[in-house]
Amino acid sequence: RTDTTGRRTFGSYRAEVFASGLAVLLMITVGVYIAVEAIGRIGSTRSAAFINLVPVFAVVLGAVLLGERLGLAVILGGLLIMAGVYLTNRSASPAAGKEP
Repeated sequence: RTDTTGRRTFGSYRAEVFASGLAVLLMITVGVYIAVEAIGRIGSTRSAAFINLVPVFAVVLGAVLLGERLGLAVILGGLLIMAGVYLTNRSASPAAGKEP
């Protein structure tokens, strides 16, 4: 079907809205799959630290896709977050960090 402007529709929604919804569902599915795999491979305690990287990726994507400026404080904050995730997940011995 098409609407009055000649654009393709699915029900009462334009194709762009439908495609956006499918893209969101795909990204959620991929994200959940990656999280489940991470928990299975390195354990829930170690993989939980990676949630702290969400703001870092959000800021980087904002700079790349939207042209937002990154100040010194934002860059230093991102580096501190990444250092914290690294320190949390490094293991002193092969048995360290494994869950029973």
